[in-house]
Amino acid sequence: EAHVQTRSCKFPWRMVTNSGQDNGVIRPVIGERGWAFFPGSSMKGAFLRACKELGSEVEVLQFCGGKGQDGELHPGCLRFHGGYPKDAEWLDDSLVDVVHPQEAWQLDGQKSSALIQISLYQPTFVFGLSSTRLLTEAEWEMVWKVWQAALERGLGSRVSAGYGQIATHTGNKLVGFGLSGQGAASRRIDRNDKVGEFRPNLFKAALRGHTRRLFSGIADEDTATQMTKLLWGGIGKGQNAMVGLLGIAFNAPELELEQWVGTNRNNRVPVYKTGDATLDILLMRSTLKPEQRDELKSFVIRLVKFSMLLG
Repeated sequence: EAHVQTRSCKFPWRMVTNSGQDNGVIRPVIGERGWAFFPGSSMKGAFLRACKELGSEVEVLQFCGGKGQDGELHPGCLRFHGGYPKDAEWLDDSLVDVVHPQEAWQLDGQKSSALIQISLYQPTFVFGLSSTRLLTEAEWEMVWKVWQAALERGLGSRVSAGYGQIATHTGNKLVGFGLSGQGAASRRIDRNDKVGEFRPNLFKAALRGHTRRLFSGIADEDTATQMTKLLWGGIGKGQNAMVGLLGIAFNAPELELEQWVGTNRNNRVPVYKTGDATLDILLMRSTLKPEQRDELKSFVIRLVKFSMLLG
């Protein structure tokens, strides 16, 4: 509609919106005509969290609504129309996303089953906003500044593992590393199982595993597990589920995927070359004091160095 202002956003890897499960498969939020979309309610939630960090109480109340100092509820002026894929190109890529946890097997020798979810590969989304009153140019500038901060926090599910992250981060970036390398890529499970895909969530898995190894050398098993969850999050029942302090975002604009062919022509393995890439370690919570943030940054730098030494 003409009164709706929009902004597009390109996600360099995958994005998943979790609307529940069917037979163990995590399905996305589906809108009109079967198109996956990002709901307006979720968009408002992401905007509200960012607005509380960047804006004043007056701006939070003005844009999102809530209870004022007079004790009365006031409606916000913004209307959140959600986000839709810009085009149909997302249908041409594999929607089947296999997640295979490795921590239990690598560290505890326990078997773990692969999980399946439906996610969009490198989609471009268009997000819409409108207002019930006429906003000034400065107010719209503030609105989109807040929305940019919300995008940097990640949208959808599993954002700490790189899903739903954009290419650039400023406010929540703890430390960044330049990386360049090559290796065997994952295979997609779709109509062409020879197609490879570089999966940035391997960085979180590796750093999480090394964190657990380090803590296991100085503490008992339960303490090491709990401290690892504190930093990287973890799933579980009740109070065992935890949102971690840290997350990752990987951007490789020059990424190349190829096929390695062995002596047997049927032996084909997808391989990748990252080119000049960046790995950002993100702070997923903004409640830390400056000195705590500095200590956490120092720990992450040493953790990455430790990981590189182990190869």
